[in-house]
Amino acid sequence: MRALNQIAIGTRLWISHGLLLVLLIAIGAYGAGVAARLAGDMERTAQVNLVRIAQAQQLEGQVQLIARAARDLLLLDAANQIKKQNAAIDQAQTDSEKALSDLQAAAADSAEQA
Repeated sequence: MRALNQIAIGTRLWISHGLLLVLLIAIGAYGAGVAARLAGDMERTAQVNLVRIAQAQQLEGQVQLIARAARDLLLLDAANQIKKQNAAIDQAQTDSEKALSDLQAAAADSAEQA
């Protein structure tokens, strides 16, 4: 403390402002690094989750298609319309099985990366 009293006031002010400037630069650099890392994490999360959401929506659409076709089967009485609905159900089941396997593969890949 006695050493600081020996230094002139102008020099002490320059030293204090210099220390404040160094601290400000250090805090800014740390904040920029954290922001860059956070942006990378958000981008990675968004890409993975958006793919999963799209696959889940595709699967949901196929399930809804099967439900509508099954409901229509109960209401129809013409043979050709019933065959058409059965074909739609078969196609939707095939597509939903593919969508489900894609979704499970994406989940397995993300579990391996974690």
